[in-house]
Amino acid sequence: MTNKIHFHILIMLVLFSFSFGATEDNYLFSAIDSALKVRNQTFAQQSIESTTQIIPIDNTKKEQILSRLDFAIQPNAWIFLIKGLLLSDNNPSASDSLFRLAINRAQNAPGTTWLLFVEFTRYEFANFADSAMISLYKQLISSGANASTVVSLQLKHLTKYYADQKNIQVTNHLYSWIEKFDPNQTWSLKRRFIQSCPGDIDGMKSALFAYFSTIGRSWSSQTNFFSDNYFWIHTFFTVLLFTLFTLIAIKYLPFAVHHVSDLYPLSVSSTLRTILASLIVISTLFFGVNVFFWLTSILVWPHVDKKDKSVLVVAILILILSPLDTRIRVMSDSIKDPEGSIVMLKKSITDGVTDDFLNKLTLKYSSNKDNPYFISAIAIASYKKGDFAFAQQMINKALALKNNDPVITVMAGNIAFQKGDYEKANEYFQNAISLPDRDVSAHFNLGQCYLMQKQTLPGTEHIDKAAKEDNHTVNTFIHQNDMLFSDNWPSIRKLMIPDYTASYFWKHVFSRNNGSWQVANERWGTSFIGFNAMVSFIVFILIFVTLLLVSIFKAPSRIKKLFECKYCGRISCKKCAHGILCCSCDRQIAYITTDKKLDKIRLSITGRYAKIRFFREMLIDILVPGSSRFLNPKKSSVSSILLLSITSLVYSGYLFLIRRSDDNSIGVDFYLTLALLLVYNIVVLFRRAGDIQRFLKSSSKSQT
Repeated sequence: MTNKIHFHILIMLVLFSFSFGATEDNYLFSAIDSALKVRNQTFAQQSIESTTQIIPIDNTKKEQILSRLDFAIQPNAWIFLIKGLLLSDNNPSASDSLFRLAINRAQNAPGTTWLLFVEFTRYEFANFADSAMISLYKQLISSGANASTVVSLQLKHLTKYYADQKNIQVTNHLYSWIEKFDPNQTWSLKRRFIQSCPGDIDGMKSALFAYFSTIGRSWSSQTNFFSDNYFWIHTFFTVLLFTLFTLIAIKYLPFAVHHVSDLYPLSVSSTLRTILASLIVISTLFFGVNVFFWLTSILVWPHVDKKDKSVLVVAILILILSPLDTRIRVMSDSIKDPEGSIVMLKKSITDGVTDDFLNKLTLKYSSNKDNPYFISAIAIASYKKGDFAFAQQMINKALALKNNDPVITVMAGNIAFQKGDYEKANEYFQNAISLPDRDVSAHFNLGQCYLMQKQTLPGTEHIDKAAKEDNHTVNTFIHQNDMLFSDNWPSIRKLMIPDYTASYFWKHVFSRNNGSWQVANERWGTSFIGFNAMVSFIVFILIFVTLLLVSIFKAPSRIKKLFECKYCGRISCKKCAHGILCCSCDRQIAYITTDKKLDKIRLSITGRYAKIRFFREMLIDILVPGSSRFLNPKKSSVSSILLLSITSLVYSGYLFLIRRSDDNSIGVDFYLTLALLLVYNIVVLFRRAGDIQRFLKSSSKSQT
């Protein structure tokens, strides 16, 4: 392994304790932080710097370090690791024994065990890296947890590194560990699918099946899926909304503000008057984009062609839904709020528990005493800490608030079981089984309760029923226990900790924890002249209905009040035009008497403004592909909306990738997606460049 590779992994190790300031209540965070300090201290005592490679040290220095280590009092895991690394070249068997001693010495120290895994990975001792991970996993499971986001996240960084090195074997092995340490994540499954494309059909099928299975059974995976995809949907419609209204304003706002522009003195050019009048409308942006969009809609509505009316209607419909979008984003944020009851309950169910986390829950409870989910989280956390008396006290309060909740009911049975009251536990489990949409823990735990009472037949029957309901969950739980503990299951691992099924969560839990219109109103703020989100939604609908009624009942005028100048295309009316020409063009030909000279001036004016219009359309189309179809009166509105929607998809994809880069989620799929998005813009750029080249050639020919 090169020094660059060594240094890369070591930097990850050193920076680990500074990467998770927001998750200090995590079960493993403080343990790893403390272990890192001990490791650095031990290395410093032996005059080994963090960036030094131990194995390549010269033999003289190795002997000096080994002689000092022989006199170490109460050697820790790091002493054994250093000795093993120093002997790995000359005495592999002794080195292996020392590595095993290091892992055994750390068997009750999850932070040290994790760092040993990093060191073994760094020096390419794959077997011992696996042994360290098995030991860490056993410590995690023994604490009552079945997930660790800290370990999972660090494994992701390590996996990305090996994926970039094209080391598929190590990458797949790390994917498996990620899926063990965080069963509800889908990141590794998506990466497996991309890695299998396009040749490994079986690998793609396997990854897809695992992905949809995880999404299907886990409500937390579903909430993440909903939040991530809704961000993309929200971004897409936001980009489309701004695109449509910008193009509508460019095309029709000059018509709408023409009568205002006529108020300026005639000494001001017509172009400048139009710009100044348009700026008056644009200045309403200071009152919010919603005010500007609605004012634009009202002003341009009478002037929009039938072809483009459908485009404006689509833009208005998206605008009408913006208050509802605010409410949906409040829902998304509420269920993913790290300080909210849902996230903290999920942490207490899946993760290990620290004193800091329990104290945070207790503090939350002081201001949320009628929230059964905070109370349940405290009960589960206390249960994992072994404080069954306090857990019993809290679960009783949760039952008083919500006695038909399957998680609360099963947890009441778990606590009674741990206290030795099997009859009471049996009663709670029986009640939980009768509840709709509960998970398999009720049947499994009831079976365990019967087995503890020496009632083998009903106990086995209920465990079989649990396996029939959810074979994956039950078999995984039993396999984990058998692999890690053989026949000597820890007390806390004899029972499953309950969780909500996806159907129960969306029916009963989400409805009580999805924010409120009050929060949505606060987020909406003064987006529309001080109206709150709900009132704005109603007003938006009323304005749109009014516009439709105006179109239906107002008889169309046979005589156009506004028209485009035949020469330059400026917007004109009867007051400011002479026949079919605007005042400016009329002045230029006012004293021309010969047809030849008249044609020359006409061609000069039309050619100049044709160039301006062409290059304006090309520039806008390069920035917003598809806009030239909307600006071209000969193109259909359907094709305009279709192309502008594709452009909005592409630009929302760019924004989605920017968000992912902020989350450190860059991988092969990131660059592949970015390349596909860039292809769209590059193809449009080359096509417009070709159009410009052809236009310039035709212009030069016509001039000659």
